[in-house]
Amino acid sequence: MKRIPFQEAAARYPKGDPEGAGKLLASRLEKSGRKLVVLDDDPTGIQTVHDVSVYTDWSQESIDAGFQEENRTFFILTNSRSFSAQRTEEVHREIALRVAEAARKAGAELLAVGLPRNMDGTEGDSARFAREMGAKIGALCGLPVEFVDERGTTLTAHGYLNETN
Repeated sequence: MKRIPFQEAAARYPKGDPEGAGKLLASRLEKSGRKLVVLDDDPTGIQTVHDVSVYTDWSQESIDAGFQEENRTFFILTNSRSFSAQRTEEVHREIALRVAEAARKAGAELLAVGLPRNMDGTEGDSARFAREMGAKIGALCGLPVEFVDERGTTLTAHGYLNETN
C-alpha cells in the first residue's frame, strides 16, 4: 500500500462549495416555507448553533411543537452515537415515523431525506438504510420522498444557521 500525503488525497475529490450550498439552502427554505428537521446523533453538534430549538426527546408532542414553531429549523438530539446499532435503528425508525406524522398534520407535500453518501459518491450501509427508511415513511404517510445528497452538509448547515438565526 502506497502512502500519500493528505493534501494529495484530498485534491482527488471535488471541492465543496459551502457558501453556495448555504445560499441555496437559505433560498429554498425561504421560498418553500418548509421545515428543516435536523437529527443530531452527537451532543457536540448542537454547540455550534444558536437561536434554534433543540429537543432532547423525540416524543410526538415535542416534534409537533417543533413543526408549530415560527422558526424554520429545529434539532432533535438523538444521542444515538452512544447506542448499539440495533438500538440506533429502532430509535431512528421511531423518530422518522413521528416526524412523518407531524409533517402530515402540518400539511407537508414532500419529505426530503438526507442520503449519506461516501465522499467518493458511492453508497454504503447508511445510504441503503436512509433509502429504505425514506421509502417506508413515504408509503406510511402518503408523501413523495426526495433523497438529498448530504455529503458535507453538517458544516454548511451549521454555518447557515449561525448566519441567519
